[in-house]
Amino acid sequence: MLKIAICEDNPIHAQHLRDLLKLHMAQPYETAVFASAQHFWDTFHEKQQSYDIVFMDIELSTEAENGISLAQNINHVSPNTQIIYISQYLEYASPVYETKHVYFISKEQADAYLPKALQTAIQNLTDIQNQYLHFRQKKSPCQVLQSDILYMERVLRTTSIYTRTQENPFITAENLSSLLERLAPVFVLCHRSYAVNLKAVRTFNREQIILFDGREVPMGRTHYEQFKKDFAKLS
Repeated sequence: MLKIAICEDNPIHAQHLRDLLKLHMAQPYETAVFASAQHFWDTFHEKQQSYDIVFMDIELSTEAENGISLAQNINHVSPNTQIIYISQYLEYASPVYETKHVYFISKEQADAYLPKALQTAIQNLTDIQNQYLHFRQKKSPCQVLQSDILYMERVLRTTSIYTRTQENPFITAENLSSLLERLAPVFVLCHRSYAVNLKAVRTFNREQIILFDGREVPMGRTHYEQFKKDFAKLS
């Protein structure tokens, strides 16, 4: 379920945004409305409540911190959060580019442009989701960039996920088949207990695979022919 925040100090405008969301959102979501930057930040940062999409008014009552500076903080703490500015002051159309955001919408044109902004934000979230493998290490949720994964090894009831950047592997109880279902097609079985990222392979033969960093991964005899076909598709 998507979590959406509305940072808007005018209750009429906030309600209008909620009405537009009801009209245009085709997937489950929940909203929270914040009338001040401080209220939002207390919830977002101190209570560790993250949001997928934030509709950000720029002038929030008389606070010293406006929506742009608040968005800068969000960018730093939660870079994947999609920020959509909603303002009646067009003079902010240039300053907002000091932050990472999806759209700048004039409040007078919210009915016309909110659907486009939502579509862009949701597509960005989908693209980000597809870049990562999400799993649990013990009881803690983890994510790792798929492009960072070199190979995975299954031993008894645990799977070790070896990456380019971590010295020690991630450990999860999920089996290889379950993990491969959520990974890109470049991840393939090379052995009943191993799966490898084809883009990390330097060379291979019927007995082993050598990765670009020099690590060796065993090749299963029954997997060699299919592995060779999969590797050939990269070129």
